[in-house]
Amino acid sequence: MERYSELYNINVDSVGLPSTDISFDISFYADERERLLRSDFAEILNSMSVSYNDGTEGYMTMFSDNIIFSNYGIPTLPLGNNNDEIMEIAHSELDVIDVLDISQIKELVNAVTGFIVSTQGKMY
Repeated sequence: MERYSELYNINVDSVGLPSTDISFDISFYADERERLLRSDFAEILNSMSVSYNDGTEGYMTMFSDNIIFSNYGIPTLPLGNNNDEIMEIAHSELDVIDVLDISQIKELVNAVTGFIVSTQGKMY
């Protein structure tokens, strides 16, 4: 199987819960390339004054579809709302658009776009 030589994964999952910061773990289960990717993304969030939780204040888990990429050595940036409430809503009858904070989702889209543009093809 042929592999891409330049690849990283940004996985956006379970976002938009009102009054909840975007979360990503800057160090947990991350190798040096992932820590750099996540640190660079944090700089973009800081420059845009986007509130986030990077796990430095305590343990957090961000496991999702990104884990398969990590398992194959591809740096990942998992983004989501990491709390018990989102886990109770996700994939349930409560998982409807009416519960989402669309402005938070737009803010995240702008941050991810800003990150991709500002890093101009930087690989991790």
